[in-house]
Amino acid sequence: MPSRTASLDTTALLSDLRGVFASGRTRGLAWRLDQLRGIERLCDEREAEIAAALAEDLGRPPVDAWLGDIASTKAEATYARKHLKGWMRRRRVPLSLNQLPGRGWVQYDPLGVVLVIGPWNYPLYLSLAPLVAALAAGNCTVV
Repeated sequence: MPSRTASLDTTALLSDLRGVFASGRTRGLAWRLDQLRGIERLCDEREAEIAAALAEDLGRPPVDAWLGDIASTKAEATYARKHLKGWMRRRRVPLSLNQLPGRGWVQYDPLGVVLVIGPWNYPLYLSLAPLVAALAAGNCTVV
């Protein structure tokens, strides 16, 4: 059973993250791009440490760690960063005749605070790929 302190820490964390989201800080393109660049940088700068941890925890050889976790995670973040501006753009949609001369569009908005729970078999990629998606969408995320 979780301790009372852990429960208070979680409550405080969620409250803080909801406050950050409500401030609008995560909605801008620049913030999202910075977060995605940070994930790319993590994969570059900590590659050896990540590979060592995967070798120790799962017995995964360095080349498998790079291919299955590190390179895949970095590629996911790079792809999202390169396409983010287009994803954020409003998309015009046609309206039915009875709604003319109106205009319609689809605009995707972030949800708020997102929880990512990753599995054990490819822990970096299967935890950070959903993080990439959540950050690209402008959400605050707990991993």
